[in-house]
Amino acid sequence: MRENDGQDDHHQKGVEQRPEKPEDRALVADREVTVHEVGQQVPVGRHIPHVLPRSGALPGDVPTDLGDDHPAYSTVVAHRCLHLAAWVDSRAVPRRPEQATSDDPAATRQGLARLPWVQRSRPRQTPPHRGGRASRRLPASAPPPSRRVGDPAHQAAIEIEPGTAVDASRSSPARSSSRLDRRALSSAAVSGGPVSGPIHLFRPSFRVEEALAAIRECLECGWTGLGYKTVELEEAWCEYTALPHAHFLNSATAGLHLAVRLLRERHGWQDGDEVISTPFTFVSTNHALLYERLQPVFADIDEYLCLDPASIRERLTPRTRAVVFVGLGGSTGRLPEVASMCRERGLRLILDASHMAGTRLGGRHVGGEADVAVFSFQAVKNLPTADSGMVCFADAELDAECRKWTWLGINKDTYTRTHADGSYRWLYDVEHVGFKYHGNSIMAAIALVGLRYLDEDNLHRRRLAAWYDQALAGAPGVTTVPTPADCESSRHLYQVLVPERDRVMVGLNQREIYPGVHYRDNRSYRMYADRPGACPNVERASRSVISLPLHIGLGEADVRDIAHHLRAVVASLGGGRQ
Repeated sequence: MRENDGQDDHHQKGVEQRPEKPEDRALVADREVTVHEVGQQVPVGRHIPHVLPRSGALPGDVPTDLGDDHPAYSTVVAHRCLHLAAWVDSRAVPRRPEQATSDDPAATRQGLARLPWVQRSRPRQTPPHRGGRASRRLPASAPPPSRRVGDPAHQAAIEIEPGTAVDASRSSPARSSSRLDRRALSSAAVSGGPVSGPIHLFRPSFRVEEALAAIRECLECGWTGLGYKTVELEEAWCEYTALPHAHFLNSATAGLHLAVRLLRERHGWQDGDEVISTPFTFVSTNHALLYERLQPVFADIDEYLCLDPASIRERLTPRTRAVVFVGLGGSTGRLPEVASMCRERGLRLILDASHMAGTRLGGRHVGGEADVAVFSFQAVKNLPTADSGMVCFADAELDAECRKWTWLGINKDTYTRTHADGSYRWLYDVEHVGFKYHGNSIMAAIALVGLRYLDEDNLHRRRLAAWYDQALAGAPGVTTVPTPADCESSRHLYQVLVPERDRVMVGLNQREIYPGVHYRDNRSYRMYADRPGACPNVERASRSVISLPLHIGLGEADVRDIAHHLRAVVASLGGGRQ
């Protein structure tokens, strides 16, 4: 089967025409129209179920009678989809107020953003309420796709976990002074006691009804792949972070690889050139260097568990080309000092910001300090999807090149070709042996919803961290990891160092508390075992670090309960002996 330009399996050869059935009818505003009335029958299952009349809908240089194996098929169908709203306007069909289309220029440019109010005539089946708590669900109609990050706050009932609905204030992603009682996010907090049952390290939470509504928009207009919501998310992320460029990907690992590949291409790095990195990170950070046949040179970490600038200086050689700085747990560490060193010595700086969605340094979102920053929206991150990420190049040319590399080296993606002018919009060139790293609209739809709540969620994470700090202050044998003074951390992790870490983990597990370990020294893995250089702080952290449970379903009582059990377990194993 041929590659389908990012719209996975949306149009396939051999789809048979069939007589009209009731489900072929569409609800347009207050009246039903059939696909015959619109002008052409299209089988259910094709990626655009409703099309335009043949007359006046398309420019004369675009053919209207195409089989789905024709190179221009997807372009023509998408073009019809783009103009469907205009056709309805021309028929003077009245709209319901809640179906009013957006006047947002950005949504108009995207074209498909006006289509979610074209719905199947069959009523939606609302699933029965789960759990015993009364809940106000969001209306069946989806929020307008033009709703942008930064809309005024309003009250909405949000289902976080099955059976748990809470009222929360939606605020702008810009830094807000509004306060939110996040204790409501935990059923335990509502009742005033600790979470019943096991307490896990992560428990991602989604605004389920809003996320489903956003996904439904993609399904109803037939655009689930590259483009549409991915474009909207890239624009929203640039607005939120004030970074100049952003490209949505299927993972942060893909972003790290692209960062290394494009910087290598731009600056002519050779096989065996050196990049200074940390061995105290998830392996994808350093795998990205091996992918491109570069040599990771490991430097030691500081009290923040981030790269120590003094150790970096000790590792510099004539073959050093770049530094990869990892903002572990959302901390900025000594990032400004590292960035200054790189500028002075002509080195490229790659910021692995996988944990840093929402982290600010001196009031500004991180990322602008580096040549390229990579963020993760993986399932347990602060801005969770199933898996996805964002790569943000400072340079506009590298951003443009990145978009080709993520789509197999093709110089025009489907969405771009759909909205181009001329008869040969379907024509493209392949400039590189690229990768299939692009993101899709389903993941972007989930992320757009989560982005509206990111600052609120991170605020609660910082509250949890402050409660941990209070509860563990002076605890024998427990060393907490500080946060830099000017850093407003996303607080993806709350980490402590303890003696006999593995036995402490077992003791906590026996009490139904399940922390994590972030991370093991990468040199404990065979592909990095022969890397030279002493990193005593990494070695100590690797054998003693624990990440305590941290997610927005926890409350103050939970934190104090976890801290109490941690103190007890450490004390039972000999207290402060390291």
